[in-house]
Amino acid sequence: MKNIAFLSIAVVLGALIISAALVLPRFPIDDVKCFNWMDVSRGAVVSISLTTDASWVTNYSRKITFFFAVQNISGCPNATIFYNNSYVILNSVKLDPSYLNLGASPFKKLSEKQAWSVDWYFTPKANDFVLACMGISKGKRIQYPLSLEVNYTVVDSEGVEWPGLFQTIPSLPPDNCAIVTIVGGEDAP
Repeated sequence: MKNIAFLSIAVVLGALIISAALVLPRFPIDDVKCFNWMDVSRGAVVSISLTTDASWVTNYSRKITFFFAVQNISGCPNATIFYNNSYVILNSVKLDPSYLNLGASPFKKLSEKQAWSVDWYFTPKANDFVLACMGISKGKRIQYPLSLEVNYTVVDSEGVEWPGLFQTIPSLPPDNCAIVTIVGGEDAP
């Protein structure tokens, strides 16, 4: 008799736990997106990346991390110019000036295997002109492309400067551009 009573209690508790799990709201898990690109200019191979949350809810602060690394400045095997003592200067970084207006002008001199990064914090607002024109509303999800521009200079071993410019272009295939989802939050109409 004790086994039957114990089994009945276990079944009732199990049913309560399962029903509570079904009734309680599920909170979304913040997915992190990382967008990576490689750019080559005058024998220099640089790595560029952006890391941020996959979804941005209006009126909540978010973080974007920009990372720039010099992977190689060895030049091509049959090159007439050698890059033994060369370096890369990171001049400026601009991220989506139409909405976020984030940027930095670090003017950093980077040798091979060196890197530089910056964290940007921002709060998307539903009353922003760009988002309002896109029709943001409470609960609505909008796919938003981020435009990135990285201006750098490769300086070869003879001191000659070669400008380099990397840009993501939203009109090109998706692998060229970083795309996030903006969700209308409590501040959206």
